[in-house]
Amino acid sequence: MKKTILLSLIFVIMSFTNMAQAQDPPLSIPHPKYELNISYGFFPVIGYGTPISYHFPLEPILIYEKHRLYDVIQIGSLSFQYQYHFNNRHSAGITTSYVLRNYNVCSENKRKFTAHNHYIILQGNYRYTYKQYANCSLYSALSIGAVLYIIDPKIKEDMLSQPELIFKNPDPNDPTTFLSPSAQLTLLGLRIGKANASQIELGFGTQGILKVGYSYQF
Repeated sequence: MKKTILLSLIFVIMSFTNMAQAQDPPLSIPHPKYELNISYGFFPVIGYGTPISYHFPLEPILIYEKHRLYDVIQIGSLSFQYQYHFNNRHSAGITTSYVLRNYNVCSENKRKFTAHNHYIILQGNYRYTYKQYANCSLYSALSIGAVLYIIDPKIKEDMLSQPELIFKNPDPNDPTTFLSPSAQLTLLGLRIGKANASQIELGFGTQGILKVGYSYQF
């Protein structure tokens, strides 16, 4: 299903690109300097990383991200971005994102349990626009920053009540808040419109594999 969605999106992006190339030559007109956008990312890759603030960085997240113990529902990444355009090709900005992950006890287990993990991401980003037309632009981007893991204490309490498993159970003194590196690589981005525009991005990282959103330039 995911492959079908991504292949369909790539086809749409390439179709718009061909239309733009056929109708409009590349433009050298001045570009607005400022841009604000809001987007939603599907399938964000988050919850797997190395915390900065821990002596044995891999252990805490492996403990608290034991998906095989729970039925997990992940809400996609909601992002807000500010972008400053130096010229028609180069721009930089800052992005903040939020991801929610819900945990329930696996269906075969008779215990009742629900918890919620929160992930808050702050990243600086660089965007390179390699094609610019009257109503369409193509770009790639890289965002690097940090993610704050806020683990529901109920998950820790639930794991402490379980017998020792393959991975070590959390220690009572283990923290439930972690700071970890984060990144997002946008392989292909498409902006359709002028001041008000829609955006579609294909990439990989904490903001999602597929992003759709609204952009305003001024």
